[in-house]
Amino acid sequence: MRIKKIAIGNLREAFIEDRLKDGVNIIFSNDNNKGKTLLMQGAMYAIGKDPIFPESFNYREYYFYTKIEISGKEYEFLRKKNSIIVKSENAYQICNSISEFKHFFDKEIYQLPRISKDGNEGIVAPSLLYELFFLGQDKRNTSKLISAAQYDKDDFKNMLYSMMDIDNVVLDKFKERNLKEEKIEIESKIRSLKKKLQTIKANPKIAEYSSKNINREEYEKKKGIMESINSDIAKYRTEQTRENNRKIKLESLLFELNSLNRFIDTGKIKCANCGSDKIIFASANSEYNFEISNMHVKKRIIESIKEDIKIKEEIIEELACKINSEQEQLNKEIVETPPDYRDYMIFGEEIINDKQIEQEIWEANKKLEGILEELKKKNEEHVEKAEQQKSFMRNVIASMNSIYNEIDENGVLVFSDIFTKGTETYSGSENQEFYFTKIVSLNKEMNHDFPIIVDSFRDGEIASSKEEKMLDIYKSLNKQVLLTATLKDEEYQAKKYKADEKINVIDYSNFADSKILQANYNDEFIKILNKFETILGKI
Repeated sequence: MRIKKIAIGNLREAFIEDRLKDGVNIIFSNDNNKGKTLLMQGAMYAIGKDPIFPESFNYREYYFYTKIEISGKEYEFLRKKNSIIVKSENAYQICNSISEFKHFFDKEIYQLPRISKDGNEGIVAPSLLYELFFLGQDKRNTSKLISAAQYDKDDFKNMLYSMMDIDNVVLDKFKERNLKEEKIEIESKIRSLKKKLQTIKANPKIAEYSSKNINREEYEKKKGIMESINSDIAKYRTEQTRENNRKIKLESLLFELNSLNRFIDTGKIKCANCGSDKIIFASANSEYNFEISNMHVKKRIIESIKEDIKIKEEIIEELACKINSEQEQLNKEIVETPPDYRDYMIFGEEIINDKQIEQEIWEANKKLEGILEELKKKNEEHVEKAEQQKSFMRNVIASMNSIYNEIDENGVLVFSDIFTKGTETYSGSENQEFYFTKIVSLNKEMNHDFPIIVDSFRDGEIASSKEEKMLDIYKSLNKQVLLTATLKDEEYQAKKYKADEKINVIDYSNFADSKILQANYNDEFIKILNKFETILGKI
């Protein structure tokens, strides 16, 4: 993957950057507030990253555009708020939420990693993936993630393991709990059957034996479990109903558009108020409008709606699987009774003959053997994967320390993890060195296909000698690297970086403070917007 073009703007002001190349790119200026951070954040925001723009910038008023190349194919992204349009040679998709975008991105562009969270496996959000190779200037904290809101650092590590195909082969929490509880139940049943067999052989005339020794604590525990499962089922059903309603609306819209096509073929439609023959289609959240009296545009819209319906069907199916899993668990809880009660309710009908009981004991033992074998196999796989994970993380950390010693021969830091402890605080150049060694080491050990993007890569007053070594390492990666930097006056006068032919330098010094968005880019920016065939409203 590499970034080819970035644009930000609306109908009043805009900016476009298309000078990016392979290898190391440095966007610099001789002062702050020249728009470098806005450009980096905007590029990632357009492809689904959570917003972390400065408070002073009202990003909701602007469109964000990024053109990228992945595996030789070009994709263009246009985002406003949470609506993203994706355009390529063979695709045109309107995503009205980040959830829809995530599923489309995973299906059509790049398969996103899967991780287990809260007992359920799911696709990671793009923001978590981007933490692998993008380092923004703001909200840095070496002890946790920067902006992936619903995730934590363990989720990030699990994502790395998934990408390296060393994620844990563990049963989901319900199935694992069910197997262990079934094991206990079968063992209890075997003991009960043996007791019954012993009793029958000792006194075959016994007809009934029961007990009221029901454990109240066990009952309350089961009640809590069932209430929790019921709550999850209700939540999933609500989500499923909402997605199904959206799917029905999309199908109705598709029917209306196809019906409109027939009407246009046999006559002409125009507005009764103004007489215009232009017919407008508005996206679900009204962020984009399209002229569907244009047959080419309408065909695009219909194709996009069909794809959206497919995505809705996939989401509905995922929710159905979750509901079925929870329902199975609920059914199991309903039929179960406390062990003490079950053990002593030996005879509820005619005395069973000893041969039948012996057969039941044999069948129960076979079933128990199968459960024990499955638990053993899963545990062995878990141990094997856990060791592979430890080995991978040891290699990453060893690489971090090696790179750190390479750029700072007199450094005293020793890294023991890819996240610091909450009590550890790296400030100044140490903070920058930690992130540099981490992002480069993960690239080295994973050999991933993403660019390296670091906003304000000299943050913390990195010494010139260290900076030169860092740049040499960046150049050795043989991939696109996007860096931003603010130069001191003497560095700027000395034309720092410009003498290095292996670095593509882009100077933002001529922009006025906080004025990177300018009216003179408007015409070109509107051409970009027009490529997405959306009618632009006044912003």
